[in-house]
Amino acid sequence: MSTEPSISASTSASTSPPADAPVSALTRVRRWFAPGVRFLPSSDERQCARCGYPFPGGAQGAPAPCSECGAWVDPTEARTLRAPVPGRFVQWSLRAPGLAYSLLVCAALVVLLYSGSVPGGYFDSGILGLCAIALLGLFGILRAALALVVGLRHRRLGDTARQPGWWIPPAVVLAGVSTAQAGVPIVLGFEWRRATLEANAAAWHAGTLDQVPVAQGGLKRIGSTPTPVLEFPPMSVYADPESPSSRQARVQPDDFRGVLLQVSGSGFMFESGAYAYLPYLPASTWLPDLVPLGGGWYVVRLRDDW
Repeated sequence: MSTEPSISASTSASTSPPADAPVSALTRVRRWFAPGVRFLPSSDERQCARCGYPFPGGAQGAPAPCSECGAWVDPTEARTLRAPVPGRFVQWSLRAPGLAYSLLVCAALVVLLYSGSVPGGYFDSGILGLCAIALLGLFGILRAALALVVGLRHRRLGDTARQPGWWIPPAVVLAGVSTAQAGVPIVLGFEWRRATLEANAAAWHAGTLDQVPVAQGGLKRIGSTPTPVLEFPPMSVYADPESPSSRQARVQPDDFRGVLLQVSGSGFMFESGAYAYLPYLPASTWLPDLVPLGGGWYVVRLRDDW
């Protein structure tokens, strides 16, 4: 009978399930994320399983009580001996952050992306997501630094770095940043609210806007003139057709006729976000304060210092 057990960071001979025990899908995924680093003894040297004192003769020794704690040690019974491998702290240090950590990173990233799904963003969700990402990132960096030091000391850096749990969280964050930079959250947020937005646009064209509720679906129609977007800074600079901004952009106030719907709870302090429906604004017009969404819809940030 072999007396050289394979020891990992998460299991021991006394707690491991039988070899033929069924393994759940969740357990398989968790082991794939962070399998840990296995250590095998390089000789027959063994220690008492209870106190860790060296056992004379090691794996080839005769059964006898431990000279330190008195526990009976029989080399033919693996549970009474253990190999002189690094302790639990070392093995934990080399184990990658597990599935739970990756799920927390994903959750924090979803909250952060959700905060950017509306014009002006949701400030509370954004702060929550940023703080969570920062704390999780700090934890990941500290764990990686510890694993680097311990891995170099025990010459197991390669085995440590091959665990997917080290690489999946930063890859997810990079994918999230790329998604945000591409404007995907704001487009998805627009599509989610599109039915309400298009209902206001259709009513505006039909001249029945007064029959549509002012506030619905987290949106509030604002403005009291045919060109509501020009009532609020910074777009108010285009209200004067002779202003330098209007001349440079080659636009007239009538180009801004449409509907303006403010997103409730968006923005921060003196700013808020809104969707502007401007069907008469030439599609080739570029204005720094308007982001086109297609179909005559734009994203605009409004200042409340009026």
